[in-house]
Amino acid sequence: LYALPRSGPLTFYVSSLSTLAVDVPERDGDSLYVRALDHLRNRRYRMAIADLAPYADFNAALAYTALNYNRKALDVLSVLERQPKVEYLTALLLCRTGEEIKALDCYQKACAVDRSFIYRGNLDPEIRNLKNKYKLND
Repeated sequence: LYALPRSGPLTFYVSSLSTLAVDVPERDGDSLYVRALDHLRNRRYRMAIADLAPYADFNAALAYTALNYNRKALDVLSVLERQPKVEYLTALLLCRTGEEIKALDCYQKACAVDRSFIYRGNLDPEIRNLKNKYKLND
């Protein structure tokens, strides 16, 4: 037996793409969509895609991303309004597809409008690696 020396505390963060999901307003009681969001938040991504695919919205792109259907997710995002969440998710997907310069641009656009994505970028390995590679000091 070997006794390991004591070390400082370890800190790690568990992150899920489902935390980026966009809520449905309360005027919009589409039960199918509400069910799909429940699937998404509970990481039942295949079930979420089955319900969200017809909507082709941000949450559908998020479900595709969670299952690594990266090109399909990018297709959905490409027609959406360029909001910070869209820019951020696009950056993550572009990292996955090897388009780092485009990813960097999207990430910086997301952070310029919503500074919370600076912190979020440290939680997603794709973005964290991008930040480290290009020495981003946000």
